[in-house]
Amino acid sequence: MNERKGTARKASDIDEHRESHQKGGSDEIDCTGLKGIDNHKIITGVYLGDGKNNRQIKIGFKCSLVFILCPSYPKLSCLMMSNANPIRLSDNTMLTNGTRFHHTDGFIVCGIKDSVNKKGVPYNYWAIGDNKNE
Repeated sequence: MNERKGTARKASDIDEHRESHQKGGSDEIDCTGLKGIDNHKIITGVYLGDGKNNRQIKIGFKCSLVFILCPSYPKLSCLMMSNANPIRLSDNTMLTNGTRFHHTDGFIVCGIKDSVNKKGVPYNYWAIGDNKNE
């Protein structure tokens, strides 16, 4: 991940970085040596909602935890954990309309009923890999 400590990024750098995420780009975080998360992959990224159901967000590994945050509509943000239904963070409502982990790569979002793939809306995500399957 390119980070400039102590200096502000130029607007063009941020726009270019955002565009790479909207096309499926992401940043992988090296967790080597961090207590409690050794051998876990962590990745951050952005996807642009297309309004469709059952859209797979591929990240390259199976997930055990995903935060989906929606800066434009904070009430749409959610949390997915293994062995539990996803929940909307604003009111702890369970999302039961198809938003879930993919069995091998990333996660699946539903735009129509769960509203985590609303057309034209950017979503940030943080995903932690399931280290049992690496």
